[in-house]
Amino acid sequence: MNVYHFDPRTGIFLVQRPARRDPRDPGRYLVPANATTTPPPPTDEAHVAVYDRGTGAWTVKARPSIENPPAPPEQTLAVVHISLAELRDEIRRVLAEEIKTNQALRTEIRNIPSVPVNPARPEGGK
Repeated sequence: MNVYHFDPRTGIFLVQRPARRDPRDPGRYLVPANATTTPPPPTDEAHVAVYDRGTGAWTVKARPSIENPPAPPEQTLAVVHISLAELRDEIRRVLAEEIKTNQALRTEIRNIPSVPVNPARPEGGK
């Protein structure tokens, strides 16, 4: 049995590998994340197989190129350009806030009144 790995973001077929047997149940096979047991359709140099998790089916699409890249994912990370000096200042600011918070928590903990472990039992009594 084979598994067919695909890119988690684009669904584009990456590689075919033999499936590993389940060590707990030798009659079953393990299917890793971003893989399927359904083989992709054949493609030529101008096309790629794309797996759709929603339908569990492969489709053939034109191979992405630099001029025609795949659509970016819905959630993207913002790229922030910051100088080393600005980064150092931001780290110092965040650390100073953390130190203040830590000191305030320590003060609060010190001010908690002590309570006997067993108030019903007198100190040193049996």
